[in-house]
Amino acid sequence: MLHFAFAKQGFHIDEIYSYGLSNSYYNPFPTAINEWTPSTYYQNYLMPNHATAFEYGSVMSNQVNDVHPPLYYLLFHTIASFWQGGFSPMVGLTLNLGAHIATVIVLFFSIYYLTKNFYLSIFASLFWGLSIGGLSSMLFIRMYHLIGFFVISLLYLLLRYSRSNKSHTTILLIPIFIATLLGALTHYYFYLYAFFIVSVACIGLLMIKEFKKAIILGVIEVGAIGVAWGIFPAVFSHIFASNRGVEVLNNANNANFTENLKLYLSFVQEDLLADVSLPIFIGVLIGCVILLFVQSKTLLNRVTFLQIVMIMLPMGLYIFLVQDLSHYHTARYIYPIYSVVAVSVVLVIYFALRAILSKPWSTVMTILGLSFIVLLGFKRETVYFQYLDQGTLTQNILENPTDSAIVFSASRWQIAEYSPNSHCMMMCIR
Repeated sequence: MLHFAFAKQGFHIDEIYSYGLSNSYYNPFPTAINEWTPSTYYQNYLMPNHATAFEYGSVMSNQVNDVHPPLYYLLFHTIASFWQGGFSPMVGLTLNLGAHIATVIVLFFSIYYLTKNFYLSIFASLFWGLSIGGLSSMLFIRMYHLIGFFVISLLYLLLRYSRSNKSHTTILLIPIFIATLLGALTHYYFYLYAFFIVSVACIGLLMIKEFKKAIILGVIEVGAIGVAWGIFPAVFSHIFASNRGVEVLNNANNANFTENLKLYLSFVQEDLLADVSLPIFIGVLIGCVILLFVQSKTLLNRVTFLQIVMIMLPMGLYIFLVQDLSHYHTARYIYPIYSVVAVSVVLVIYFALRAILSKPWSTVMTILGLSFIVLLGFKRETVYFQYLDQGTLTQNILENPTDSAIVFSASRWQIAEYSPNSHCMMMCIR
């Protein structure tokens, strides 16, 4: 993980906004145009100085004027305020590395809770942690990696809650409340996953006549969302009036729920399954599920039907809805769900093998399969968001430290090319 982090050279423009929105002092977007601008203007936009460090009021103000909740930016600003080395990708990657390690740990506990298999749990968590999708999400300095941690945390907690006894139920309510609150303050798409999984959990609890647990869970979740709205009331203007909110609402009003589904499934295929043929992989999974239900009574004794549905259904509904609502069709929006996809893949394959093989052999075969997919992924794909070709640009800048720079910009801030010469470094932004 550190190897890929230290190898990162360039930035997506949204990553630059992560720095600016977190660290600029009441200046969410750079506005200097048609004038010579000193380098300190952009330095102050990207990183706090001694006077603007730990200025959380500025972070909140910037996010009110942006389109996302503030938690990620508050944490980002905290790290940047402690940082003394100037602008660096490691400022943003420090937060993502922490979220990555935390997600791997929660994945381990999730798989272990469901299988009681230590070695399988280790390899299953690394299956996501070392996948192209997991590493690419970590390298993308945006909030999607952090929201992924809250997604898998909420899943793990609700899985335990669904089978908890009376004494454990009360203990679990506090972390469930916290995970929901923090997830809601990280990205608005978390609301979709939380709604789906909590709805499934409550309906399932009602069906097995756990009425009190279902009602308490519903109250806790509504309370967590209410507190999130109280902390950041700009949620309403973001959803109903911002450009991103309007785009999502328009996409919902003109829904074509299968138009982009194939594209988003291809993201999963490339990022987690090493580009293994999707029809073949889905066929294998379906075969495993059939085998699992026909022959494996052990599975249904250990992992209830409710828990299976809690894992599979919200995951599918999230991907199904996001692929239509998102204005830009990119894997970043389903990065948060990749860890749940990993859980699904591991469980289906492992318990299907348990139906026909002993526990040691099913463990070995599953681990070998997961290892093969990870290794195949590194052979066939590259980790995204490293921008290794930006080394040339960086070298040119370092070799010409005193040259002026002419920056051509437009509203979309899309860097198309650069053209260095003996007098200046020209960055054309169209």
